[in-house]
Amino acid sequence: MPHAFLNHPEPAAQTRTVASFSGSAVPAGSKFCKGGIRYGGRSEVQLRDRQPLWEGFDKALAQSIEIVVTPLLFALFGHWLDGRFGTSPVLAIVFGVLGLVAIVLRSYLWYRASMDREEKGKPWTRLSR
Repeated sequence: MPHAFLNHPEPAAQTRTVASFSGSAVPAGSKFCKGGIRYGGRSEVQLRDRQPLWEGFDKALAQSIEIVVTPLLFALFGHWLDGRFGTSPVLAIVFGVLGLVAIVLRSYLWYRASMDREEKGKPWTRLSR
């Protein structure tokens, strides 16, 4: 009976194989597989080891979107208020700058809090007696 994942006949019961990066079968437990199932050339363990890196990319992408979108939304709200009150782009500029200041302040406070958490208990943060 052919194995659907590897697209070749199922190996003997004693030898379990998994797909390698090149698509050929690699014996499970070999130095190329380390006993885990391989996905695109990487074992499941290697993918878990990289999870903090991908979470870092996620946080960076979220923060970059916040830096762009927050002042833009504030400026659009100011533009809407300008239309309601008949003022020129005064409120759009004021609210855009307010949004920019708010996101810069939020980013700074977030950075300080994360650095304080990271440095808590480190030798260079202890007071000398």
